[in-house]
Amino acid sequence: MNRKKVSINLVSKGKRELAKVDSKIGCVNLDSSLNSAKAVLNPTKLDSISVDSINVVESKFLLSIERYSQAPAPLYTEIAILGRSNVGKSSIINAILNNKNLAKSSSTPGKTRLINFFLSTWRIGKKKNDKSVSNKIKDSKNVDLALKSNLLDSGKTLDSIFKEIESEKKEDNKFDLRFIDFPGFGYAKVSKEQKNVWDRNLSEFLKKRDSIKLYIHLIDSRHLNLSIDNEIRNFLSKILRPDSEIIEVFTKADKLNKIALSNLKKLDKISVSIKDNQSIRNLRKMILNKLYGV
Repeated sequence: MNRKKVSINLVSKGKRELAKVDSKIGCVNLDSSLNSAKAVLNPTKLDSISVDSINVVESKFLLSIERYSQAPAPLYTEIAILGRSNVGKSSIINAILNNKNLAKSSSTPGKTRLINFFLSTWRIGKKKNDKSVSNKIKDSKNVDLALKSNLLDSGKTLDSIFKEIESEKKEDNKFDLRFIDFPGFGYAKVSKEQKNVWDRNLSEFLKKRDSIKLYIHLIDSRHLNLSIDNEIRNFLSKILRPDSEIIEVFTKADKLNKIALSNLKKLDKISVSIKDNQSIRNLRKMILNKLYGV
């Protein structure tokens, strides 16, 4: 599938341009809103980025809705998180977005039918504790003190130092992604009529929300062939648009024995555990790879 590499270094002016889109429209085309700010989007090459350079620096809850008509205007690239109830969805969202208090689990699996929106700010660049020139100076009271303390390489002129700082700033790219947490499928003991209403609302939202560029289908790694996961898989394949993708992520990998985990890896599946930070970092890289070709 051919994908356009979207520029992700969105400066503040670009955000203001996107914010001008009339929210009363209800749902606008994301590509059009991006094109309207094209002049202020700074294209960035994203090849050879390490997982350690990808950080979620801020994330917050936006709102909850019941139906498509209540959805906010699609001003951001959106990622949908879906899975059956009790698959560990809330924990995975919190881990991806680096905020353990973000998504809440329902005390009754499958009972809550709200669609939740979270806005996150991502950064591709050096860590705060790196040895870049800008951080060395930031940690010192002034440039002279930094030089005297041998924090900077000897022999560099002030002019060359400031050029290096500017270069580092260009490599430190921030951008926003909006995550959509869909209700867990199954478990709820409600009337058939109520379930049909829920199904219609979810189906309408997923079919019409063309700002969703990535669907993450969470599957319990201990139960690989459940009928409900096959139903989700088939439904997503039918609504998939040319500019969007699906990835299947197998949760609770820490609960597998060595043989089961080895078999899962042989199948080339993406497995994660909230107890394994490296698996979460790898998942973040996978998300950006699918969205931007990182």
